[in-house]
Amino acid sequence: MMPKYLIALILSINMAWAASAAQDAEQAFQSAAAAFQEQFDLTQMQADEIAMDYAQAVGIFAALPEGTDSQDYDKLVLPHLINAYEHLGKFTSLADVSDAANDELQAWIAG
Repeated sequence: MMPKYLIALILSINMAWAASAAQDAEQAFQSAAAAFQEQFDLTQMQADEIAMDYAQAVGIFAALPEGTDSQDYDKLVLPHLINAYEHLGKFTSLADVSDAANDELQAWIAG
């Protein structure tokens, strides 16, 4: 069975990327918040707390040029993903936030 955080990621990535492609930061935030709220049965405030960092990670990632070095992704994007997952871990049983954030970033890079 796929871990619940991966299911949420699939949904939130799709929503966030659609908004990011339109270069609409507010829409990326709202889409991520809605996905986290729905997938993890969070309050709006809890989902917003997670989505703030998540949307920042999406925006930074989308702004980086193709072929960006992996160390730059780790330095610029990963901290925001880790923060998002740390917030998510406060409200769920997510055990390893660093692994979750790294897995997601690698999925984004693989495209």
